[in-house]
Amino acid sequence: MTRYDTPTGIADLNASVASLMQQFGRWTALREVIRQFFRHRSKPPDSIGILSDHHRKDVGLPPIPPAAERWMPPRF
Repeated sequence: MTRYDTPTGIADLNASVASLMQQFGRWTALREVIRQFFRHRSKPPDSIGILSDHHRKDVGLPPIPPAAERWMPPRF
């Protein structure tokens, strides 16, 4: 059997929204909800360069080479 209980978080959210609507008005609250929904939030870039060698090893990456090997051209 499936149980459909409403979590208490929904009731708290409803009370908060009702409070905001009472304080600022329905149209202002609705406008801000819509504005926040469509607001563009940029995602920070995924960077694996800040991981230590130990963490890189844990996720299966090779260790960071020394600085001299990273910036010098290969020797022939």
